[in-house]
Amino acid sequence: MRSTDISIVAALFLTAASAFGQQARGSHRWMPLFAQDNARVDLDTATVTLLDHERQVWLRWYWHIDLPLDAAVQYQLERRDIDCATGRTRVQATEYVDVGAAGQRKTRSDSVTPSDAAWHEPSRGSLSAQVVQATCRWRAGA
Repeated sequence: MRSTDISIVAALFLTAASAFGQQARGSHRWMPLFAQDNARVDLDTATVTLLDHERQVWLRWYWHIDLPLDAAVQYQLERRDIDCATGRTRVQATEYVDVGAAGQRKTRSDSVTPSDAAWHEPSRGSLSAQVVQATCRWRAGA
């Protein structure tokens, strides 16, 4: 392989990697989807993919939402598939984000457990089940 070919392959790889990273962290349009007690879940309306009765979504999960405004924030980004016909869901990717009081951001990817990666129906009334229902009720442009 010539050096020009290697440069082209490297450029394509970096472009693809950058595009994936931007989809995960890039231009989001977050909309509150669900809140309960000490948790809130937002839906990224900019990246929702609709496939028949399925939706592929990015969700942002917050816990301890009653913290003071100057406190450090911690949330989880999750790429999730949701089957609105059956109420089943599976997790594709997970990332944890810590934002310090001064605004510094630390991100770490986490592996998805086999049980979360497999299609499953959340327990009735659970936070996950309520988020699945709220995601299925959401309509683009509404």
